[in-house]
Amino acid sequence: MSNSTCVSCKGTGITPPLPTLPPPNTTVLDLLQTNDVPSAAAERLIRDTLTDINGRIEVLDDEISRLEERMRVIQQQKDQLVQLSSGHKAIVHPLRGIPEEVLLHIFRCCDSYARDVMDLTGTPICYDSLQQTRSPWNLGQVCRRWRMVVLSCSSLWSYVGVSMSSCEKLSRLALQLERSGSHPLTVALQAKKNVFTPAEKQLLDILCSHSNRWKTLRIHFHHGIMHNFQVISPMIKGRLPVLCQLSLVLDFQSQNDAPEDAVIDAFEIAPQLCDVVIAKCTNRLARILRLPWHQITRYRGFTNRGSSSHRVVIVNDDCQFLVQMPSVRAIYESRPINRVAAFPQLHLPSVHTFGIAIRSHSRLESINSFFDHLSLPNMCDFRLEVHTETVPECILAFLARSASKLRIFWFKPTLDWPDKDKVHLLKGTPSVQSLWLYCPTAELLGVLADCDSSVLLFPRLQEIGLFNLEKDWEGLITNLIERRRSTANTLRKVWLPCDHPFDSSQLNVWRSGGVVVDTSIISWYIAVTTV
Repeated sequence: MSNSTCVSCKGTGITPPLPTLPPPNTTVLDLLQTNDVPSAAAERLIRDTLTDINGRIEVLDDEISRLEERMRVIQQQKDQLVQLSSGHKAIVHPLRGIPEEVLLHIFRCCDSYARDVMDLTGTPICYDSLQQTRSPWNLGQVCRRWRMVVLSCSSLWSYVGVSMSSCEKLSRLALQLERSGSHPLTVALQAKKNVFTPAEKQLLDILCSHSNRWKTLRIHFHHGIMHNFQVISPMIKGRLPVLCQLSLVLDFQSQNDAPEDAVIDAFEIAPQLCDVVIAKCTNRLARILRLPWHQITRYRGFTNRGSSSHRVVIVNDDCQFLVQMPSVRAIYESRPINRVAAFPQLHLPSVHTFGIAIRSHSRLESINSFFDHLSLPNMCDFRLEVHTETVPECILAFLARSASKLRIFWFKPTLDWPDKDKVHLLKGTPSVQSLWLYCPTAELLGVLADCDSSVLLFPRLQEIGLFNLEKDWEGLITNLIERRRSTANTLRKVWLPCDHPFDSSQLNVWRSGGVVVDTSIISWYIAVTTV
């Protein structure tokens, strides 16, 4: 074999034999067991042995250095090959061949903060779409092809979230609006103060100059609500031809914050407006807010959900705006009911879905008056959340009036209610085919599983949703589902939360038996308020 030297590692390619360990010496072993001074002969022997050992160590150090250098060269070659491989993989990567329409679909999925911006039910809302770290800005920074795709799709630029504190981003706002082309816009506008600087007014001018493209609008003015709307109203009134969804956070700190003659008329002329969400407005809603009420088909009203504020919210609204919506199909009301005066008659024949959360700040007299004067002759979907200590009798009477057409019932009672009161209320809805329960008890699950015809709850039940369940209720729920599958109206569909206690094998057993099992609902609150 040739002894030529390797160019890379400077070696010959021939591995030299490694030195062996010296044989054990009995004299050394004996001395290691004592503290005796070695003899002159023994000392010479030991020193000769040390010299030999140190020589062997030097040989091994040289070999280690040689191998380390060899490893360095090999690692360097590997790194070069990995880099070369990455380049080749990038060339043949399937992403290069993805059609533009598929790429666009992926890009739209990156825009998660823009979805369901109107719902005010925990869905995130972005008030700054001008950040370059967000899509679609960051998507256009990956490569030339992606940039061309992003710039070619106006819908990717159609979500515009603006905080009035972002006035330094005027040019970027103008650029985004230009890139959105003529596509309808979803706009989220926020202002935390009631005095606009010249730069902030310029930002507002730019945004409002495109109001003819606003399709979905959410406005949250934290302070100076009436003043801010007086500023914006002349810019957009009569210039909202495609506005369909409107969400307003009217955060009046007290009833006195809104003067008696206060009027918000910016949205009075909006020929396509049909979906309205109002948050925190507690008084005289119909008189303060001028809307084309006759067009509205969906209304939702909220207070400050989850607020830890000690202030008791007083809602002195007579709810007459409800009867001003002859076309309304779905209503969800979550404001406390504590009006001092009696409610007027509220006859709403067009409503098919009605949801209400009776808050703890509500007055029992107001609740009774509200339900006693409420008439929903065509309601088929009722969503009830109750935080009172006892079951209001007015709700039982209301259910008795509405039971014949009721098909869907969502029920979230307070934990203080005894099971017999819950069962008593549920017995008033025998025509229900789809039942949704939040935080059911073990006793209630047992009652629902009792299929004796003499005590059977919901004889027409075909669908059931169970949420906020205990981890050890697997047997109870299985028993309920199995027994309900054996009734004349067999159970066809079950909704369970994402954290349900079942493994996939049990779900597959039900599915193979013809039961649809849906575990896609992330939040009860989002589901129940999406009327």
